[in-house]
Amino acid sequence: MLVVFVLLISMLIESCTKRPFACFRTNVNEDSVHINQPVFLNASCSSNTNDYFWEFYNNTDSVEWTEEVTKTFKDTGYVNVYLLVVSGNKSASTSRVLHVIP
Repeated sequence: MLVVFVLLISMLIESCTKRPFACFRTNVNEDSVHINQPVFLNASCSSNTNDYFWEFYNNTDSVEWTEEVTKTFKDTGYVNVYLLVVSGNKSASTSRVLHVIP
């Protein structure tokens, strides 16, 4: 009985955690990123999280796990940038498209 009570209390506490909010900023005009130009992505505007998961969908897909990321892109085209933030069993995400030009 005590185990069930402790489990219920822990589930209640977990459900009370605030929902995270996902956002990120860049140092570039997202419509005109040049090949090999360093792009700084910063998710410090996200809230209620300490866990970050970035995915970059382009010719060489990649994943990062930190609040701040620096990327360069070697090919022209569109790069989908996806950020997932997590807090306990709750998560939030956001995505944007970068246009890489010569």
